[in-house]
Amino acid sequence: MNRREYILKTSLATSQDLLQLSRFLDCVSPTVDWYVDLEDCDKVLRVESNELDMEEIIEIVQYAGFEAEELWV
Repeated sequence: MNRREYILKTSLATSQDLLQLSRFLDCVSPTVDWYVDLEDCDKVLRVESNELDMEEIIEIVQYAGFEAEELWV
């Protein structure tokens, strides 16, 4: 399966939010790489995975207690 990159706008705001999200994303799969730019106005979450799709990533972020939507670049 091909590795894909997903870009999302989120409601993440603090380093505590990142810690909360990491508890969920890091447990999903060891092949998921992710990064959040808290300095960006959209609090952009970039996820690289060959296992997850956009809907699954959004569900994980929402389950962690945050909002997320696909960001069209």
